[in-house]
Amino acid sequence: MPRPRTNDPLGVSDNPKVVTDHARLEELTDEYRRRLLYVSQNYQFAVDAIGSDPDFKSSHAKLQRSLARKRPAKVRGVRAHPDLELAINRFAREHAEARTGTPGAEVTQEDANAGARKAAELLNPHTGRSRNWLLRYHVEGLMALIQETTGKPVQLTHYKDNDCPSSEHLAQLAA
Repeated sequence: MPRPRTNDPLGVSDNPKVVTDHARLEELTDEYRRRLLYVSQNYQFAVDAIGSDPDFKSSHAKLQRSLARKRPAKVRGVRAHPDLELAINRFAREHAEARTGTPGAEVTQEDANAGARKAAELLNPHTGRSRNWLLRYHVEGLMALIQETTGKPVQLTHYKDNDCPSSEHLAQLAA
């Protein structure tokens, strides 16, 4: 017996409102397209702003390799994982405050290097598969949009041997 379906975390209603008026249907379709475009553009903007969402393990390994290097690199690398950047920033601020004895002291390159060394020592990469929180957030929004528009829940369907159904079969399932 399959597990009962639970609502998605965004709390979208399970009660669809059936629309029969063609003008209202066009309005809803335009609204759906506008929201779909917004989710797509928001995801692209976030990827461009944050980067390609580096893995924490690979960022931690790159940080350790760069600290072990005797000479500074001539080429600027890619951004580290956001959690690692926050830890380095926090440790650098703590080092600057300890160095000067004043709260809110200016962070220098020496402080940033000390913060990076401390972050590399104290932080351990988590085991298992890395999570792409940016993708998950936008997929949840897309699922909520589809459920709100169609009134039908979005569910994962497994197909034997990765044999995806044809577009005709998908149209029958949607009807």
